[in-house]
Amino acid sequence: MKTLSFLVKPVSAGCQLNCTYCFYKDIAENRSCANYGRMRNEVAVALLEKVFQAADGDADITFAFQGGEPLLAGLPFYEQFADAVKQLRQPKQNVRYAIQTNGCLLNAAWCSFFHKHNVLVGVSLDGWRKQHDLYRKRKNAGTYADVMRAIQLLRRHHVDFNILSVLSRQLAREPKKLFAFYKEHGFSHVQLIPCLAPLQEKQSAYSLTPELFYQFYRSYFDLWIQDVENKQYQSVALFDNLLLLLQGKTPGTCGILGECQFQYVVESDGSLYPCDFYVLDEYHCGNVLDTDLLAARDCSRAKAFAYREEPQLCAACPFQPMCHGNCKRLRSVFMNETQCGYQRFLLYAYPKLKEVVEIGAGRKKRREVTG
Repeated sequence: MKTLSFLVKPVSAGCQLNCTYCFYKDIAENRSCANYGRMRNEVAVALLEKVFQAADGDADITFAFQGGEPLLAGLPFYEQFADAVKQLRQPKQNVRYAIQTNGCLLNAAWCSFFHKHNVLVGVSLDGWRKQHDLYRKRKNAGTYADVMRAIQLLRRHHVDFNILSVLSRQLAREPKKLFAFYKEHGFSHVQLIPCLAPLQEKQSAYSLTPELFYQFYRSYFDLWIQDVENKQYQSVALFDNLLLLLQGKTPGTCGILGECQFQYVVESDGSLYPCDFYVLDEYHCGNVLDTDLLAARDCSRAKAFAYREEPQLCAACPFQPMCHGNCKRLRSVFMNETQCGYQRFLLYAYPKLKEVVEIGAGRKKRREVTG
């Protein structure tokens, strides 16, 4: 295979925080085993052996580590992982690393490792102190100060990082304040992750709604486009992906084309799943200890997962050829029976986005932490 990407859960759903909206905690509670513990060395080795057996001699390979909180695996786990990659990879194979963290465990040793191995770090930060601490808590205490300290460490060690903000119902009401916060702190690469309701519910007190999706992105886009016109480009995941689509290029975010590609999510026991949103028993596609990667991708459960039907609202949508209904899990935050907030946003922003493509505004190539 020419391009491979793996989302590795080295400590399963384990985390030292108790974030109210955590989608992976919700997923874990809906399967037979909520937490598989820390990944054993033999599982990591089996994964790498399978990867490099399947990869072409000049393949691009990405390992992204998430949780839970992946730093709980400990620095020695990642040092051993990187050493094994160095031993197994062929000279022309390109290996990239990314990790998503709440930042609370970061120290100089971690930052030195990230810098040495060019690890892209996604730091979870939901804006200013009051907003961030609303849902991201540890024993009823906020974590904002710890996260800002971690960001300073990353900068001091020249580590490439993105800011990952969960776009909750509350945060979506403050687009201007969030934009100003990012600018005040010099955050040039941000990913706004739509806040989901639990699997068994349509909405929750914190999940995003179609109306709020539209209102937030319309207001945020107005501020963003002003900066673009002044040659100040803030990399925002959704906008970057739309610009790539308008150029006829493949976007980096899974699901934005409306197709479910097999994502190779690897739980800490080695179990393989097609998607981070569906790490559930019914979508278990084998284990790296005894399953070939191609066999996992082509198994009946993976094919059943990939099957999808577009909502009725998509039939008459002018953006259907570009969107195809988008991600079937994220769709719940921008679409209901009567409206699609994503369509409304595109109707508003599409003309300006086309202008950005035509003038070729100076943009840096984006690296994303999450697919």
